[in-house]
Amino acid sequence: MSTYLSRNDLGIEITLTGERYLDDPRRTYPEGALVLKNIRLYGADDPDFAAFVGILPIGLQFGATLEQLSSSIGKLDWFDEDLAKARWNLSDYAIFANFNDDGYSKSYSFQLPVSDD
Repeated sequence: MSTYLSRNDLGIEITLTGERYLDDPRRTYPEGALVLKNIRLYGADDPDFAAFVGILPIGLQFGATLEQLSSSIGKLDWFDEDLAKARWNLSDYAIFANFNDDGYSKSYSFQLPVSDD
């Protein structure tokens, strides 16, 4: 079970989820705790969100190609061409990038580690 909190005018959305629904918990949480699972930051290509104007983590920029992101983030762990979505698994979190029809990043998600099970 997840709860989504959006600030469409700021280009940001966060996801909170119950501790029992975490894919790959890296620590223990009190029973019933809501855990910050995901932060999504949107670029100018999303019709429902204004473009996020803050500084993106780890030097990312909207409008990057998959190749540019792989060069700066590291080894790509998953890509779905139909969804135009990519994932990089880092030691403590995962980064997702969504791409527009021209192949440029339009949003990023930073979330707790993902289990491939």
